Amino acid sequence: MTTQVDLQIPTSKAALLIWLYGRLEHARVPMSVLVTRRQWDSQAAAVVTGIREQFGYATNLIVRSSAAIEDQTDSTQAGRFLTVPNVVHDNELRIAIDNVFASYGTVAGSDLLFVQRMLQGASTVGVAFTAEPATGSPYLVVTYAENEGTDAITSGAGNHSTWIAIADGLASPPTEDLGRIPPLIDELNALLQWKAIDIEFAVVDGTPIMRTFASSEISTPISSVEVAISTCRAPASNSVSTCLLSSALISELCRSQGI
Repeated sequence: MTTQVDLQIPTSKAALLIWLYGRLEHARVPMSVLVTRRQWDSQAAAVVTGIREQFGYATNLIVRSSAAIEDQTDSTQAGRFLTVPNVVHDNELRIAIDNVFASYGTVAGSDLLFVQRMLQGASTVGVAFTAEPATGSPYLVVTYAENEGTDAITSGAGNHSTWIAIADGLASPPTEDLGRIPPLIDELNALLQWKAIDIEFAVVDGTPIMRTFASSEISTPISSVEVAISTCRAPASNSVSTCLLSSALISELCRSQGI
């Protein structure tokens, strides 16, 4: 089943990762379950059940922020809000979702967060910028760590290195894993046509995994996007959708994006 909606490329982390799911040749986007503040406030127990039905019980999860004011086209609030890793039990999941929403401060029913399965076995983790963060110069800047935890860069706890490349330097990556990042960046630039892109990634078994995303100003929006939901099963009328994207969530995304 494919649903067509008039939708510009979304800019929140959660909505953008959903939009990119299945679109990329040079990376994999992990499955995500979106939760809106409105949904959590009214159906918390059903949300927890839905997440568990999607990912399985006793699965190690991560709860990530995607506030309405986060990662917008004119600014990024990356790192400002809470992310809770290594969530295993239902009670931990409830507390994690409560705490992530609480970190937003102001209450907005359209606020989102998203839940993913924790990555295992990453050979490289890192953050890549298509413009040098301090000056905006058009260099590819990748801060990375090898054989460390998946939060080695974002937590500042791991040993990390930085690769800065431009022009011919892109053809000489310091590691095989990093050689997979420029083709991904080229693909994202062609698809999104943004002035600057920041991605958090991991490389697992030779494949880059898009973990989170931040953006700069959009130069060319895309409309009439086809949102494929073929992997979804239709939810019962009194249950919370546990699929990647349902018709109800499409509507919720449109509302949250002001469309």
